[in-house]
Amino acid sequence: MSEPGAGHEFAPKEVSWQKRDVLLFANSIGCTADELHFLYELHPRFAVYPTYPVILPFKLTDQEVIDFYARAGGAPIPGAPKLDYRRVVDGQRRIVVLKPLPTSSAGRKFELRNKVIGLYDKGKAGTVLETEQSIVDQTTGEIYTKIFSSSFFVGQGGWGGPKGPSTVNYPPPEGKTPDATHVIQTTPETALLYRLNGDYNPLHATPEPGSKMGFGGTIIHGLFSWNSAAHGVLKEMGQSDPDRLREFQARFASPVKPGDKLTTEIWRMGRLEGGDEEIRFVVRNDQGKAFSNTLCGDQSSARKFGTTDANIGPMWLRDNCQCKTCCDPQTRQREVDTFKIPEDIKVQHTKHEPESLQVEFSDGHTGVYSYSWLKSIPVKGLEGAKPFHSYTGKGPYPTAFFKDVMNDDMALLHWLDNIYIYGFCFVVGVPVSLEATEKLLERIAFVRRTHYGGFWDFTADMSFGDSAYTNRALDAHTDTTYFTEPARLQLFHLLSHTGGKGGDSLLVDGFRAAEALRTKAKAQYAALQRYSQPAHASGNENFCIQPIHEFPVFEVHPQLDVMYRIRWNNYDRATKTNWGLKSVKQWYSAARNWNAIITSPQHQIWTKLEPGTALIFDNWRMLHGRSDFTGKRRMCGGYINNDDFLSRYRLLKYGRERILDNLGNWNLSLGSKTDNPNMLI
Repeated sequence: MSEPGAGHEFAPKEVSWQKRDVLLFANSIGCTADELHFLYELHPRFAVYPTYPVILPFKLTDQEVIDFYARAGGAPIPGAPKLDYRRVVDGQRRIVVLKPLPTSSAGRKFELRNKVIGLYDKGKAGTVLETEQSIVDQTTGEIYTKIFSSSFFVGQGGWGGPKGPSTVNYPPPEGKTPDATHVIQTTPETALLYRLNGDYNPLHATPEPGSKMGFGGTIIHGLFSWNSAAHGVLKEMGQSDPDRLREFQARFASPVKPGDKLTTEIWRMGRLEGGDEEIRFVVRNDQGKAFSNTLCGDQSSARKFGTTDANIGPMWLRDNCQCKTCCDPQTRQREVDTFKIPEDIKVQHTKHEPESLQVEFSDGHTGVYSYSWLKSIPVKGLEGAKPFHSYTGKGPYPTAFFKDVMNDDMALLHWLDNIYIYGFCFVVGVPVSLEATEKLLERIAFVRRTHYGGFWDFTADMSFGDSAYTNRALDAHTDTTYFTEPARLQLFHLLSHTGGKGGDSLLVDGFRAAEALRTKAKAQYAALQRYSQPAHASGNENFCIQPIHEFPVFEVHPQLDVMYRIRWNNYDRATKTNWGLKSVKQWYSAARNWNAIITSPQHQIWTKLEPGTALIFDNWRMLHGRSDFTGKRRMCGGYINNDDFLSRYRLLKYGRERILDNLGNWNLSLGSKTDNPNMLI
């Protein structure tokens, strides 16, 4: 090696974090109530602050206070002198965000990989250690973040090592007024709060170490100042959107003491070659400059639209102009006459404005495209399958509370999250009345009317000529397979059960069962996707309902190419006549295996409904049934349409603007972190 220790890799170390760690970090660096997506775990866009990974090399897997000096001693570096970690401060730090961290590491294993870039002798002043640290998914090897650090070991130089390369400077533009300014007032408690993230260096808690190092007492963590500067830049220039911070770098110029006021002056520098926006900034404390050599990369960039792009190109871009003349700002309906646009339309010139890209076309029109809309344009293909979590019988059922759901939209979103993620959710504390139960269902959307009426109130009296209106046991099935579009959500609330027993409720996660079939017999899984079946509802003389065409048991989404809906009701399956012997054998063999899976105990969830607790489930995913019963049961409930459910869910989770920015966008990867609401299907 040309330099002492260069390229040396330390042993990997496991890192982990919980949601409370993420919340604590955001609080400690100055996030405020208008940035609730960093501060509230039930927020629909709850996210890890993008610079949080810099604390993980200190925290590792700890949930308890540790001895900083004992840990910091670390492993020796080949060819390097022994360094005293009791006399070390931050020199410079750069983070490159490759992929945002999940809000918790639970269920996965991440590790810190750390290697030496160089060790440099700065003479009597001290020694600089430069490292590259990566936060890596241990299973997949995927790198989420790279952190480039320089640590300055005070008074530990003069050992004859290389002096190291000169530092690249990124000064602010001369003579230009800052585009924004962010101010934070520190207090004597600032460092005492920040250290709870995992950096327990006594230098930031008690005056003795700082006095020995010549700082005159306690100083605030360099990484507090670094992170609070990142927060100021992202808040002022990036609307606190975590996806907009791609890279952040700052060099520490002087220590910050408790009580100092930190003022961050920020300048826009324009677009880099890759489209990202470059931001430069200077942070000053009461004594002068606290940070210098600062650079920030902001992913507010527009996509590049080449005139030869086969997928979009100038015709597509002109047709989808977002200006008020071409697109109604309220309804987002197209106003431009598509077929009056010249077929040979060309892009003449583009101009980046602070909030939008302006494009001059050869027909004389200037198109306007907000960066948030441009970010939604597809850049990669499909992969994976619709993600879901299956309840396995361990722990409590997914549950919501009636009063919360009725009075708080965040609680409503939490309820809908449970329904979407797990396929079902109980609601406790529901008043035992038709009116309260109907209002609960209407918190989502209008109740769907069918030949059963709107909101039901029924007993086992066969009034609708359906086996559901008996006291017999019902095998696992989905409802309304006889409609062209089955109901999406279904809610039951048992109002009373007198003079008898039985009637336990059954749930089967159809997605989990389908995955079991696919793993066991792919050909049979494919058969239930390939062969369609007829269905009907003909129990009463006044109706005979059939879908507009036959549908398979497993339905595949036409854009996303994943199975997204299950239709399985052996009671309502009609006689199929339009197939041959080979396909008959394939389908019945597959159906037999499917039935064996959904009737196996490991796939069944049995529960007893009680007055005051409602059950709602995703009828496109969850099969339901019941055991037989005696006595008289009174049940109420209703259906919700798919489009109404998803409209409510997407609006609560993403907000109207993000939905409008992604209208028609079906080209992002399912299972990846994305702001595309269309991935909720």
